[in-house]
Formats: sequence, structure tokens, C-alpha cells
Amino acid sequence: MIRIHNRRFSEKKKTFSLALNENIFEEAREYFETEGQAVCDGISVLDDKGRYLFSLELQDDILYYVNRRGTTYQLDRIREEKYIDYKLFDGIGAVVFYELEEYTYQICRILQKKYPDMTFVFLDENAALLLKNIKVCRDVSEARQYIQERKPLFITSNGENAVGPGRPADFVSCIYNSINVMKSLGWVQKHSHFGEKNKGKTIFLIDTNIADVGLVDVIKLVCYYKNIAVDHGWIPVVKLDCFPNQYLRKEGENMWEYFFEPISKISVSDAMESDDVISMRENEQAFHQIEVNPFVRKYAQIMADNSFLRKNFALNSKTISYIKKNVPVPCTDNAYRVLGVIMRGTDYRSPSVQMRGESDINALPEDVISRIYELNQIWKYDYIFAATEDMEYLNVFQNEFGEKLLYIEQKRAYYQDDLAEKSVAELLDISKEDVVDFVYKYLAVIYTLAKCDGLLVSRNCGASRLARSWNADQYEIDEVVGKKQRV
Repeated sequence: MIRIHNRRFSEKKKTFSLALNENIFEEAREYFETEGQAVCDGISVLDDKGRYLFSLELQDDILYYVNRRGTTYQLDRIREEKYIDYKLFDGIGAVVFYELEEYTYQICRILQKKYPDMTFVFLDENAALLLKNIKVCRDVSEARQYIQERKPLFITSNGENAVGPGRPADFVSCIYNSINVMKSLGWVQKHSHFGEKNKGKTIFLIDTNIADVGLVDVIKLVCYYKNIAVDHGWIPVVKLDCFPNQYLRKEGENMWEYFFEPISKISVSDAMESDDVISMRENEQAFHQIEVNPFVRKYAQIMADNSFLRKNFALNSKTISYIKKNVPVPCTDNAYRVLGVIMRGTDYRSPSVQMRGESDINALPEDVISRIYELNQIWKYDYIFAATEDMEYLNVFQNEFGEKLLYIEQKRAYYQDDLAEKSVAELLDISKEDVVDFVYKYLAVIYTLAKCDGLLVSRNCGASRLARSWNADQYEIDEVVGKKQRV
């Protein structure tokens, strides 16, 4: 991001000068990306009489998520005006920019061309030097006179995603970072013509590699992208057939259809012969970086309703058949009362969590066991169904509950110091040949949890979220034992 500084560079700093013009940010970008960045610290911008106006500096595109962990993200500029995605601005009548910088300048020019009747306000006096038909105000309070009855959207440039604590409640859903907005405008710039099928339709191909993304996160993200596609009038098709993908047996096979039904009536083969296809892979969309695109905010809020997953994907017949054969009988027999327990271990033990720099919010086995006995006094459970990937923790529960403990046989691991950054497949030493059976068992475990009368978890995780979704929030008790967590 190229940003403005209203100060001169010291004489010790090397600078380059450019004359003020409507393409000043493009010229600065070109200079910085060639030899300029290596030989100067910034660019001085001069007026038509050679007088100094302000300075330009190149900074990393830093985007902060809600938890304030920063990430650096390099944005492409808008390449194809035909495929700019304006969906974020549906129904918006006014835009307030907190700062003039490279991206807010580009966003304003793009929107002015598309929406000539939209009101544009800058809280930065420099904007008047470069942009026409805008309002310049000192602060949001002053800007309100121009946005009164218009539905506004606020765009900040301070490196925050603008949804964290301390924001006024009425702003939470309408403040975005300029990096978010640039991403939303340019995220599907490349459309491909693969054949003559499905004329007049746009296929949205969910086909990125998924690296070490956990299975429930794969499900969740597919559901996100499915809804984003439908909202845009596109037809979503899942094609998770390339490595890295820890659940894929062989390059070219579709990992999604190992376990789940297609999410639309158009097959992958038909999609690959279609007239207009948006491929996430060709658009360089990282599967797990959906937070960069502001459309996710809507679906992140929807996810608070656990029915979101239940309504947006379905298991295929082979998976359903496997699950039904492997669910412990007491969990589906109304004559027995069962408490489902998720006990995360291995990579969520304290040393691994601390190694990653995360907060230790995973309860210890003794804390969970103590709570089980407290709940048992109230609800009188016949069995405890334990879900854990940690062999040592399973042994602790077996020693404690004996024949009252139910579990499904699956691959488990013992804790080691090098588990902090490993994927599930590496963590449990799962071969490509065994991965489908592993996932069948994992889904059977979650389905069994959904059939239990109550749910107790050491920390929230993908398994607990999917179990709640399949359970339709019918648990008599649903509790997280770990510190400071919400269900």
C-alpha cells in the first residue's frame, strides 16, 4: 500500500520527486516496483509550480483479523474492468473514506464510474487535490450531514478489519479495511472459457488446494463459498482434486466426493466444459484466507447459527452407510443416556499451544473428568462417549470410567514436542491409502456425538461445531470446560 505522509523527508534520506497528477499512485507504484525502492526511501509530490505537497511511502499490506493477529497480504491491482465484483456495494448510497492512500483512491475512482449518484466523503483534506465530486470533512460526525438517509459504508486504512471490540455497534457491519474492499472488487478477475456447455450461466469452481485445513473447516469453507456463489447468481461446483490436500488419495480425484454429495446439479466434468467458469485456483484464491474477502463477514455471522452447516452440505450414501454400522448402540438407543465428551490433546496440549503463541484454553483431563461427575449427579448418564485423538488421554478416561466408557476405534497419537505445526495427516501418520477410512471414522465419531444426550468439550473445535449442527442444538447440556470460551 502506498500511503501519504504530510512531512518532508530529512536531508539524510534519499527521495524521488513526482508532479501531482491523477495517476500519481500508479506512477509511484511503478517506480517503487522497479529500481525505486532500492535507491530511495520515499517520493516527494510537487504541485505544478514545484512546491512540496506531501510524501509517498510504500508499506506492506498489513491486515489484522478480529483476534488482532496480523498478516501481510499482497494485492493485485484491478486488471479487468469487465469482471469487477460490485456485490459489496449493493444498496449502498454513500462511502466514507478515513484516509487517502493508494487503495482508497482506486476504490473511489472505480465506484465513481459505476455509481455516479453515490456520495463520497473523505476525512482527509489531501483527497481534494486528486479527486473531484467528493466531500471533505474533519471527522465522521461532520460527514453525517452528507450520508443521512443513505445506507453508508465506511472504509478505513489503519490495518484493522474494523469488527473488533470498541467499535460502535451500528458501525460493526459497515466498516471495512481498504485491503478488504480492494480484494472484494478484484477477487474474480479471471473468467475462463472451457467449452460450449451451460451458456448463459457462470460456474464458480471451488478448486484450490487446501494444504493442512482441517476437515470441518473444509466443510465450513465450502459452505461459505457455496453461499457467496449463490448470492452472486453463480453455480458452485466443488473440485478439490489437487495437492496439497491431506485428505486426497490421488491427484485428479475429487476429495469432496469421497465423503459428500455435490453441492449443485452441475457435475465437475460438465463444469470443465462450460462457457464461463470462475476458478478459484486460476484467480489465486487461497482456500483458507477467506477472511481477506469481506463477503465472509456475513457468513461468519450466520455460522453462529449451527444449522448453517446442516443446511448446506450432505453426506453421500457410502459415508452414511459406514456411519450407521459404526455408531455405538447405546448412543442411538433411547433406553440409555449418554454424555458425549470431546477431549482435545496432542497439538492442543499446553507446550504446543505455547509454541504457537496461542492462549491456553484447552481444559486438562482432570478438569473434564471432574465436570463429568458433577453433571452425572444431575443427569444420571449410563455411558460416557469419548472423542479424542490423544492416546494417552483416552487411556486416562478408560482407567477412570472402565466399562462405562464408549469410543470408536480410530488412529490416535501420543504427544511429542514437534506436534505444534503438523497437519492432522502428519500428526496421526495417516497414509494416502488410509485417509478415506480415517475420515469415515472421524465423521462417525462426530455423528455419534450428535446422538448423545449432552455434550462436554475441553475446547471448541471443528468436531464440536459440526456435532452441534447435526444435533440441531437439542443437547440437554452443552458446555465448554476450557477457559473463556463460548459455545
